Amino acid sequence: MLTQIINARILTPQGWLKDGSVLIRDNKILEVTNCDLAIIGAKLIDAKGMYIVPGGVEIHVHGGGGRDFMEGTEDAFRAAIKAHMQHGTTSIFPTLSSSTIPMIRAAAETTEKMMAEPDSPVLGLHLEGHYFNMKMAGGQMPENIKILIRKSISLCWKKLIASNVGMPLRNFRVLCNSVSTSHRKGYWQP
Repeated sequence: MLTQIINARILTPQGWLKDGSVLIRDNKILEVTNCDLAIIGAKLIDAKGMYIVPGGVEIHVHGGGGRDFMEGTEDAFRAAIKAHMQHGTTSIFPTLSSSTIPMIRAAAETTEKMMAEPDSPVLGLHLEGHYFNMKMAGGQMPENIKILIRKSISLCWKKLIASNVGMPLRNFRVLCNSVSTSHRKGYWQP
């Protein structure tokens, strides 16, 4: 069904548009036009002079509605996303602070599942850490921070974690099989 919002002040990349309209079908904006004449067959919504502005794209958000994306569960994700969607967010990248590998895998699995849903607002997963200078780690949990010794470990990281959210794998197995952790907490060595 076609919906037309009329009688609004509309913010566009070119500036404010007065006396325009927004055409929507299946929850997607089809067109923003400078004409507010009613389209035959469209459901009309009179904005009564209110504002229409683009929705927010959250690229760094840790949770919402009393829930945290670090929980990794679908229930936590849906509650947090719902809270943001009620306040103008249209798309979201759930963010994890430095986390354990099982926590990241759970969140990646939930993210991938939600991304596969039609019209999902989830566009990907934003990971913070593991690798921080302890003096610059801010609110990160110290027990989840690792100290990077070799650049090559990032390849193993991609295989172990990011492959769950659709990143392609390219011959990472050999390198990852040769990597282990040392007895000193947080240090990687070949």
